[in-house]
Amino acid sequence: MKPTLENSIGTISISNGVIAGICEVALKDCYGVVGVATSNIKDSIKTYMSGGGKKKGVNISTEADGMIIEMYIVVKYGVNLHTVAQSVMSTVKYKVEEFTDYKVKKVSVNIVGILLDEGGSVVETD
Repeated sequence: MKPTLENSIGTISISNGVIAGICEVALKDCYGVVGVATSNIKDSIKTYMSGGGKKKGVNISTEADGMIIEMYIVVKYGVNLHTVAQSVMSTVKYKVEEFTDYKVKKVSVNIVGILLDEGGSVVETD
């Protein structure tokens, strides 16, 4: 179900892909985040290093009382994982609500990899 807003002159509907894009842009404001993860962590790093952008790794679901966002991210080696995850949660929630006027009920962050160096060495987490 897509999130929608209704007003006196019609209905506003924003696709989940656009919301996922907003989430990815919000990640750029979060220190320590390399990017979202695709199904293959090494492909995620290659995509990040080449400047490409896939919206895989961001899942959006909508409930009556708000949107639930689940993100799979890769972080830089040496950062405090808890602090980075908290930053992602608050930044993504704020940006999505600011840009869309949709209520975000929950943001879940899954750290699925750590970038060891700029050469693309990755430690995958299970």
